[in-house]
Amino acid sequence: MSNAIFIKGNIRSIGKNELKSLKEKAYNSDNGRYRYCLHTCSSDDLQNMLIAITSESVLLPQRRVGANKCFTILEGEIILIILNNDGSIVDSFLLEKLNTNTVWVSDEYYTLTIPRSKISVYQETITGNFSSVNDHPSWLVDKSAIDAVISQLGIKND
Repeated sequence: MSNAIFIKGNIRSIGKNELKSLKEKAYNSDNGRYRYCLHTCSSDDLQNMLIAITSESVLLPQRRVGANKCFTILEGEIILIILNNDGSIVDSFLLEKLNTNTVWVSDEYYTLTIPRSKISVYQETITGNFSSVNDHPSWLVDKSAIDAVISQLGIKND
């Protein structure tokens, strides 16, 4: 897995120095993101990661069939959009510390993560072991629908 560091040991701790380093790695990466993996290896039944993502990073909707996800914001803001199999928006959340800060999503939905802060850090926990094969939809994201969701959340769309 590129842009990832596995934290070793029987007790794994990440403090402010490690978070600072993680954010620097995200800024310096080609895709604007970097992660610390708290699980032991990619075959673990639970994948637990701290992810730093810059506002320049672009993600596609994705899901992993058989793997539910939980997103928890630690720093900054991200918009999490939940989409069904035909691309219609089911729900959306502004993840920030003072608002909704944790969302759990079933594997039947696609998720689209949109970073809103210059840098954001969130924890993503996924049930099931890692597969490099993401289920990306055949449909394209409806940008006008995404813009409408962002507006409904009360966020100025840059």
